[in-house]
Amino acid sequence: MRRPSVGDVAVRQRVACSRDACIAALKAGLALTPDQEKAWPPFEQALRDLVALHLHRMEADRAGGESPPTNPFDRMQRRADALSQVSDAFKHLAAAGAPLYDSLSDGQKHRFRILARILRPRWMAGGLRHRGEFGHDGREDGSERGGDFRHSDGGRRG
Repeated sequence: MRRPSVGDVAVRQRVACSRDACIAALKAGLALTPDQEKAWPPFEQALRDLVALHLHRMEADRAGGESPPTNPFDRMQRRADALSQVSDAFKHLAAAGAPLYDSLSDGQKHRFRILARILRPRWMAGGLRHRGEFGHDGREDGSERGGDFRHSDGGRRG
């Protein structure tokens, strides 16, 4: 197992700062009432837990501590275990976030949807890229965000 390099520590610090800034921006953008503030901590913790799980998996992959799977079924089992962990984290986030979201006004819900989409990291985008790769934006034409902008008249802009 390799030792963490200065670069690894720097990346982890950048991700932590980005995570903290995103969470703070979401909370600030919602302008929660005192009653809504009570529902924020469980949601924030579940969100932090999901990000921590992702970071832990990235670090484990980078460290290379596990031996490679010996056959396709070992690989499938490892993938299933990883997906189960992510599934549990998303379920926890959904359970923790539902009371907060339900307490929001229509305007806050609108801001939540916008801020959550803008602030979420690419790995959390929810769609699967071509045949199972993460990061695809879910567009039917396969384009990525920031690429080809087609409007209702069919023309390209941007």
